[in-house]
Amino acid sequence: MSDTNYEDLKKNKNFDGKQYDKLRISLREEIKNHAENSLETANKSLTLIENNGLEIGDFAGGGSNGIGVFFVKYLKFINGEAEKFPLPGNEETALLNFEKGTSAKGKKKEHLVLEILDELVSNRLKIIQNYVNSIKKEKILEALLPMKVQQDIQRELQFLEEEKDIVLLSKVNVLINENLSEEPSEFIYEKVGTQFHHFFFDEFQDTSLMQWRNFVPLRDHTVSTNNTSFTLVGDPKQSIYRFRGGESKILLDIINKKENAPKDAEVIILEENWRSAKNIVEFNNELYEAVSKNLKEEHAHIFGDKAKQIAKSTKTGNVRINFIENDVKAEYFTMVSEKMQADIQSVIDLGYQFSDITILCRGKNDIFNFSQLLGNLKITEFGEEKYIKTISDSGLTLELSSTIKAVIYYLHWENSPKNMQFLVMMMYYLKEIGKIKSEDFTQEMVELLALKNKLSIGKYIEEHYKIKLFQDGFPQFNLYNFIEFYVHEFSMEEKETDFILNFLEMVYAFTQNTGATLKDFLKFWEDEGKTKTIQASENLNAVQLMTIHKAKGLEFPIVFLPMENTNKDGKFDEWFATEENETLKSVNIKAFSNPLDTYDEEIAYFNAKNTYDNLIDRLCIQYVATTRAVDQMFFYVEKPSTNKDGVENESKIEIYNFLQAK
Repeated sequence: MSDTNYEDLKKNKNFDGKQYDKLRISLREEIKNHAENSLETANKSLTLIENNGLEIGDFAGGGSNGIGVFFVKYLKFINGEAEKFPLPGNEETALLNFEKGTSAKGKKKEHLVLEILDELVSNRLKIIQNYVNSIKKEKILEALLPMKVQQDIQRELQFLEEEKDIVLLSKVNVLINENLSEEPSEFIYEKVGTQFHHFFFDEFQDTSLMQWRNFVPLRDHTVSTNNTSFTLVGDPKQSIYRFRGGESKILLDIINKKENAPKDAEVIILEENWRSAKNIVEFNNELYEAVSKNLKEEHAHIFGDKAKQIAKSTKTGNVRINFIENDVKAEYFTMVSEKMQADIQSVIDLGYQFSDITILCRGKNDIFNFSQLLGNLKITEFGEEKYIKTISDSGLTLELSSTIKAVIYYLHWENSPKNMQFLVMMMYYLKEIGKIKSEDFTQEMVELLALKNKLSIGKYIEEHYKIKLFQDGFPQFNLYNFIEFYVHEFSMEEKETDFILNFLEMVYAFTQNTGATLKDFLKFWEDEGKTKTIQASENLNAVQLMTIHKAKGLEFPIVFLPMENTNKDGKFDEWFATEENETLKSVNIKAFSNPLDTYDEEIAYFNAKNTYDNLIDRLCIQYVATTRAVDQMFFYVEKPSTNKDGVENESKIEIYNFLQAK
């Protein structure tokens, strides 16, 4: 039970199977009633129009966006003839249009239109509200089963804990919170067995609300006692673990003196930056000052005036911006990698090494893409061309190596020689790593497959691509020697070295099992071997790829920051308050679609709050990334997409707007 979900699960602790069945039936009935009521209202409205001698085209907006056509479109929607409910792009604009009364065609019937207009507008709003309420109930209905399963799991875990007399480590915070939070602090000290006088909390911005509640009694006791101290160290701008329960608002409330405490905290702001060069510090000062202008007051202060730092480094430093054209995702990675290649060359020319460079990524997929692409590019050092070496301490598994994929597909073909798909895939990955050259890969594969005979295929590959598939004296080799031969035959010098070394170590360990066969190894590979994470060699001179979360608290001479022009601020799964019955207080649901915000305050608040929280999370992650560099920082900022006229759409990332304004 994580700190993040504890409060809501506790509120719903009485929700069980009986409540699930009862509420499911009730919600479906309500949704059905909403639909029937709306259908009746739409037909009633169209009858009202007809009985008054009016046509759809007589109303302002006519047959496209008039009040009358709304009911026609709704009937098509409910009958399955239209995919979308007829919500307008802008409700205020729609109402202003209705108020115009009639179209030019219906001007002579204006008095008839005005007599029924208010009723039609009211009927339209009733149908929209029914629709919005149905969407809310449908989301709640979808969330019921996961909620029931979650509660069933919690009850089963509790049963197992009682039966086996154990306590899960994940419940320690919960137990402390439930059993000790109301006890006097003296009691807690007694249980601890020691009287501590000084407390020091680092990275406090990542503390969860439950953790803080557990420490509040100790805090209150400490600050009310002489010769003691209670020190919190943290930066709300670096709060990047909200998904694990970290709550920066605790620290913000303490800083802003909004917390209920025996005495206000003494706030000390460290304004001096001893890490980064002058230009990097000044760039960040300007960036976050600009960003802060669109934030709420409490965040505007911490990103704005309170965030400015004074550079103490004697180095000037460098910040370079590369703008990347907006394209499909695969092209984005390719374009960024080519820009990185040029920038790596430039810093190598200045005397830096590969190991001085760190690429900070948002996720493991980015690490994989940049590792693969950069590994195929070269730079020149000391007059010698060499491939760009990359390493990562996470996210890189053996199955990501094209060399190893080629070996595995050959082994599959060796094991099942009639399956020529394995042979083709082997050739494809050999082409990917540059081991073979091919002007027309498809045609060459057609020629290869036409041979059919395994011996002929082997000779063809050896003659055309200089790759040997058959081992002389094969029977005397064991399984490790057999596989090692193809690793050596398929690999390229200085490419995917760490993958290959880790793969061979794994093969060696597997072949220590007496009687291990090729078939056994292939099964082992599919079951677990391919997901083995590679361990990079220590002191390897290579460009490091790392997630921003892993980089927190670290520093690097040179930082590369790829930034796609996209965000997921409006995508979330959060707890939505509901009073459907006495046992269900909230459910975990995804965001509502934007047009619904206009018609329901609960939806508007739910969407706005969580979207803003995600924005702050994103800015905190960006802040961590932009404050890691010591000497140089390189950005690869994707431009916004363009409309059909070639005009840029609104940027999804604030840094692009900042850079454009400079």
